[in-house]
Amino acid sequence: MQDQPIAPVVERRGDEMQFLVLALLLEAGGPSQWSLGELGREVGCELEAAAAVVGLDGAGLAHQAGGFVWASRAASRFAQLLRE
Repeated sequence: MQDQPIAPVVERRGDEMQFLVLALLLEAGGPSQWSLGELGREVGCELEAAAAVVGLDGAGLAHQAGGFVWASRAASRFAQLLRE
């Protein structure tokens, strides 16, 4: 039996997946919209990608509709500021 709870590890994995998905959405020269299937193939798991999108959408960093996902205006502007 483990002495440490597994919740922090799962939460960290979720944060890492959100970071990865957001990086894909903000990738310069990349597509402006991604399907959930494309994100899933890129990160290796469609379920984890979908969960990351839900988290990003809830935080206002991404939007989704009709099976497609794109970075929010705020997230895009922040990425632009980082590149400048």
